[in-house]
Amino acid sequence: NNIRTLINNEFKVSIRLHLTKNNYDDLNELIDYLYNEFGSNEYFKAYVSLLFQDETNDNLDLYKNKLTLQRKLHKLDIFDNKTNLNLKTIYCIGDNPNAVVIEPNGDLKSCEHVKNDKSYSNIQKSEFSKPYSYWHELDNVKEDCYKCSLYPTCISLKHCPANNHLCNEYIREEKLEKIKWKIEELSKKEIK
Repeated sequence: NNIRTLINNEFKVSIRLHLTKNNYDDLNELIDYLYNEFGSNEYFKAYVSLLFQDETNDNLDLYKNKLTLQRKLHKLDIFDNKTNLNLKTIYCIGDNPNAVVIEPNGDLKSCEHVKNDKSYSNIQKSEFSKPYSYWHELDNVKEDCYKCSLYPTCISLKHCPANNHLCNEYIREEKLEKIKWKIEELSKKEIK
C-alpha cells in the first residue's frame, strides 16, 4: 500500500531485491507479483543485488541467478538500471573524495562497511575535509584486465577487505548487458 501511495504521488520507487543462496525462487515469484502490481507505472523500478558478504568469486551460481533475474526485470521493463556511462573509476564510497560516512556519534569515516575504519574527524569539529587515505590505492592490475572491455571500471582497491578482485564470467556479462541496456534506454529517450 505504501509503494502504491508513493508512485501515485509521482515519487520514483526503486525496490532493491537482495539475492541469497536460498531465495532465488522467492525473488522470481516476487518479481512477477511486483510487475502485476506496479509494472505499468513509470515511477516503479526494481533491481537485484547481492549481500556484501556474498560478493565473492566462489558464488558463481549466485551471480548467474542475479543475471537471470536482472534479465527478467529488463524484459518486463521494470529494471532500475543504475549503470553510469561516464565510466568513472571510483570503486566505492571509500574511494570517492566527495563522499563521507557519518557515524551516529558524528565521526567521519571513509568506508561504510568496515567497522574498524578509523575516523578522521567529527561533524562537530570545524575542520573535516576528507584526507587522501589508504583507500585510494589501487590493487595490482592483472594481465587479463588489459584485454577486457570493462577495464578500467572494475579495478579494485588494494586495502579494501572486500577486495578479492571480483571478476567472473557472470559479472562481466552482467556489466556489459547493463551498459547495453542503458545505451538502448538513452537512445529511446533521444528519439522521443
